[in-house]
Amino acid sequence: MKVKTRTLFHPDHKIADAFAPWEYIVVYPGDCLDLLKSVPDESLQLVVTSPPYNIGKEYEKRLDLDLYLE
Repeated sequence: MKVKTRTLFHPDHKIADAFAPWEYIVVYPGDCLDLLKSVPDESLQLVVTSPPYNIGKEYEKRLDLDLYLE
C-alpha cells in the first residue's frame, strides 16, 4: 500500500506574513499576541514562538543591554 505524505514545504506553498485561513505557513515577525488577535478560535494546529531573550530566565545569564545587543 502506497502512503501519500503531505509536507508543509511543497513548492506551491508560499510563506505568508499575516494570518489567512488558506495559507499553510505563516512567519510573523512581530509580537505573537498581535497576530493571535486576528486568528479565529480553533483554527490553528500549531503555534511556534520565540521567547523574549535576556530577561533573566533561570537558564540564561542576564546581560547589560548594550553588551547583549553587541
